[in-house]
Formats: sequence, structure tokens, C-alpha cells
Amino acid sequence: MRNALTSRPVRRRTLLFGCAALVSVPACRPRATSSVLQSADVTGQTVPLLPARPLTPAMAALHVHASFSEGGGSMEAQLAQADLLGAQVVWWTEHDWRMAGLGYLRTIPVGSADGDGLTWTLLEDRTTAGAGTHVFGAESPGQVTPEGSASLYLAAQAEPTAPAEHALSFSAERDLFSTSLQGQIWHIWVRPIHLDRGDLELRLRTSRRPAHDGQDAGDYHLSYRFGESAPRSIQVAERVATVPVVSPVGRWTLVTLRPEDDLKAAWPRIDGRDASCTQITVAARARPGGSVSGLLGAVTIDRLGLADDSPLAAQRELMTRYASGTSAIRQLQGVEISSGTPHICWYGGAPRLPVTAQPAHAGTVEAIHACGGVASYAHPFGVDGSEPDPQAQDELLAEVAEQLLPARMLGCDALEVGYRRRGGATLATHESLWDLCSRQAIFLTGLGVHDNHSGMNWDKGPNNFVSWLWSRSLDEDDLLCALRSGYVYFGDPVRFTGQLDLRTSSGGHMGSVASSTGPTTPVELIATGLPAGTSLELVRQTLAGATAPGPALAVDTTTFVSEEIVDGRVVTNVPTGSDCFVRTRVRDREDQVIALSNPLWLVADQRAYAVPADRRTGYQSLDPRS
Repeated sequence: MRNALTSRPVRRRTLLFGCAALVSVPACRPRATSSVLQSADVTGQTVPLLPARPLTPAMAALHVHASFSEGGGSMEAQLAQADLLGAQVVWWTEHDWRMAGLGYLRTIPVGSADGDGLTWTLLEDRTTAGAGTHVFGAESPGQVTPEGSASLYLAAQAEPTAPAEHALSFSAERDLFSTSLQGQIWHIWVRPIHLDRGDLELRLRTSRRPAHDGQDAGDYHLSYRFGESAPRSIQVAERVATVPVVSPVGRWTLVTLRPEDDLKAAWPRIDGRDASCTQITVAARARPGGSVSGLLGAVTIDRLGLADDSPLAAQRELMTRYASGTSAIRQLQGVEISSGTPHICWYGGAPRLPVTAQPAHAGTVEAIHACGGVASYAHPFGVDGSEPDPQAQDELLAEVAEQLLPARMLGCDALEVGYRRRGGATLATHESLWDLCSRQAIFLTGLGVHDNHSGMNWDKGPNNFVSWLWSRSLDEDDLLCALRSGYVYFGDPVRFTGQLDLRTSSGGHMGSVASSTGPTTPVELIATGLPAGTSLELVRQTLAGATAPGPALAVDTTTFVSEEIVDGRVVTNVPTGSDCFVRTRVRDREDQVIALSNPLWLVADQRAYAVPADRRTGYQSLDPRS
């Protein structure tokens, strides 16, 4: 194969989609007429153009979780990571059902070590061998709480020269206690039996925070100490606050705790709403020569901050609070609709919390659109983070494509593609699913996300992609325009800091559907900031239709080395005898994909496809050179 414009030889790879024969895909939807604004180059109608302002790519961290979900990171920690990486946008997408507390535990039982997905385990790193004991479901006289429930017996005996501790940690399937501490009130029955230089403890590990005022980054802990006979003030040592709680020896006391308020009292700069309980432990603790024993009843949690959309309101208040310290980062609110499979990320358009725990469906996407939002299909292969099996990729792709393509991805606007390892699928398999959608004229904006929950290491790990949105500003409307129109590229922000785009003389750009000009169409490939030794690949596929190849669909790949791309651009003639799409990707010197563009579709007649208005050439003035 030879480039017709430059007469230079290029390398062509032909790959086969072995799974295509297994996937039954319906024909394209009928083209919308009256309900969708038509573009000038298709119908001749005059359409409004947005004011001509230059576009610049905004680095956006999409699909980000914090203290309203189950992970360990606070909003504060995530914003610190975004700042270190140079991100300009953080789009929060907390799990909707977690924000609303749907199905969350109200009672943490102590009747047995495990059952119904709830487990207590010995905390080895905090337990002194041979120095303590515990008994679940204690029901002897005096061991039953005043409410009639069995209790947990704990004891520890210390040697004269060393402390002793016997600690247990609680876990629940799906972490059904971990969400914002906003409005939470905890209750626990406590009965110290014997306290000699020691106490009983309930410890809550809360969300990770960045380094601040000389304090290292890390989790913050509330250590409630039972056994005091008189009130004492909170004591703070680094990231641990000891909260003394009056609970006399020999009788039951119902203790009420307000973790949100206690965090604020211990560290006045912390807003307790931006904190989640990520671990619950109980312990008997004895200082050298001391001994401790006592009973703890079940923990009950009242969540008073969950009425209507109040968690979203609290999140907006936190966004405003943190904006003063991260003025360069634009924070935007979304949610991840995720009570079942699939998960849909809702960007912009005043998100709402769910009223049921039903999985997302096509009606969910319609509701997002009705509210002015963008719907993105999240991690299409699932959430498993284990190493993919190279031998299973074709079968996995066929299985998922057969499930998703007939429903045309539920009508979503975008698809999470930029995962090197997710749900058992490689990045190449994510690309292949995206390409199958693109050749069926399912117009999806490919996104790179990291789905980070931890509040650390944004620059590390296999899934560290971000997206760059070509936008006139950091205003939500402009960023939503980029998402809808596909004017987005994505990749590894540590290994790629350049820009990607595709353009045609007719005004076509990355993400749009442009008119082809005959047997070939000149396309300008924009790829700036390519590191030495990298290459730019142009991927081309024919759209499925009457003239499309058979089930084994060929993929044409033309490769340009970085030295051949003058001033960050190169023009090539794309064969357009058949309708097709093209996209680019950047490989580093180790042959790893580090950046990808969105597709540009080249078709003879746009009326043959149901092209969204935002993607029609001429609908909006999106040329970065304007």
C-alpha cells in the first residue's frame, strides 16, 4: 500500500474479527427527521452556529469516586491527585445507590463470626498472640443487652512490660456500611466488666486525606474508648483521635456517637461529610500489667442525611468549599447509576438519586437525556481487575458484543474504552468492542477513565487514563458539547502530553460524520508532542452495510513514525469507496498504546444513518483554528 499524497510506502496490518460471525446486529436505526435538527451540508437548512471561540483540550478526570462511595479516598484526596497530575476537570460520579444508602446495613450484628455476607475476623496485626479472647453471641445472664440481643465478649491480659490487644475487624459484602458520614448517628450497647489499666474500643477508619499542615497523607481514625467514669476531651495524635466515652463498669450503657461531628472536633479543618467509614474494628486493650474484659452489643446506624437528593446537595457544598483551594480545577457533578448491571455514568444535567434499586436500562438513558445529561456506558466487560487471559479475549468480546450491540448500547452517548485491564479484557479488546459499535453506526464517544476510589496513585497502575475534551471553556455546557460530539481523545497522561485530532477539508473533525469526496478523501492527522520513538497508527474500518465485507472484517492500519510527522501533522488519502471510519492511536517505543483519538466517520450520504445532531458536520463550529 502506498500513500497517494506523499508517495511514501506505509505499513498495513490486516486483522480479523473472529467473533463477528457470532454477533447478530440489527440494521441501523431509521434516520431521525422532524425531531432532530438537520445539518446544513445534508439538507441545505440554515443551522445556528456557536460563537467562534478557539478550542483547547481540557484534561478531564472522568468517573471519579470519593467519600460517598465505598473506596478509601476523600474528595480532598482526589483533588490533590488531580492537581499533581495537572487535570483541569474532575467529574464526580459517586454510586447513586450508595449515596442514597439503598440496601445499606442499619445493624452490624455480633451474634456470630459470619453469616449473610457479614464477617468478623481476628485482626492479626493488632492482636497480641495468646493475650486475649472473644466470644460471639454471648447469652449468659448479664451478657444479653437490655434490648434482648446477644453480645460480643472481649478480653485482653497484658504482661508486666508490654501492652496487649485483642482486636476484631468487620467486613460486609459490597461494603454496605461505607458511604459519607453525613448525618450518621451510631448507637452501641456497652458493658465493661473489668477495667484495669485498659479499655474497650470501637475504631472507625475514615477516608484518606492528602498531606496537610505537616501531617502526612493517609487515613484518619476515630478511636472510641469505653470505660470512662467522667467526660474527658478528645485527644489527637497525628491521624488518630481518641474519643473518651463514659460507660461505667458493671452495667449496660447505650452509647450514641456522631462521627461527622467528632472528626470536626478533632481536626477543625475537616468537613466530616467528606469522610466515609472504610473499616470497623472492636478491641480489648490493656496497658502493661493491665487486664480488660467487657461486652459490646450490636451497632446500629441511623442515616439522617439521605432524604431526597440531600447527599447531592452536600456534595455540591463540598465542591464549593474545595474550589477555593483548587481554583484551577473545575469540579462537576455526576453519578454512576450502578445498583445492578450495567453501570451508566451520568454527566451533567442535574443528576438525581434513584428511587428504586433496579438496574439501568434504555429508559434510564432516556431520562438522563431528558435532564440534559450525557450517558456513558461504564466498564462494559465488568469490574474485575485481575490480569486478562490472552487466550480468552475473542470469546469474551463475542459474548459481550452479542449482549450489547443488539440493544445499541442502550442509546448511550459514550463508552469507557481506555482500560488496559478491566473485567478480564485487555485494552485491545475494549477497542474492538468500540470498533464493532462504530462500524454499526452506533456513535459512541470513547473515553479514558481510571474509576479511582482510593485517592492516591493516579499516575500509576494499569488503568490511569484520562480524557482530553476539546472545549471552548471549562463550563459544563461546553464540556458536555465535547462529550456529545466525540471531540475527545484519551490516554496515559504520564506518557503522553500531546494533542490528537482528525480533520477534513469539508469541516469534518474527530467525532463527527463527514462527507467523503469520492474514491479517496484527504484526512489531516493531528498528533503533537509525540515522544521520540513513538508511532502514530491510522485505523480504518468499513461500516457494516450492503457493501460491507463478510463476517471476518478486515482492519486496515497505516503506521507513521514520529519523525515523519512534520509540525505535528500529516495528510493521507483514506479510501472511501465504501463508507468507513478512521481513528488514530499512539504507540510508544515499547509498542504500548498510550493515546487514542475518537473516530471520524466518512460517508457518501449522511441520510443513510441516524447521525446525532452534535456529530453532523456543519452543525457547530468546532474547528480549533476558528
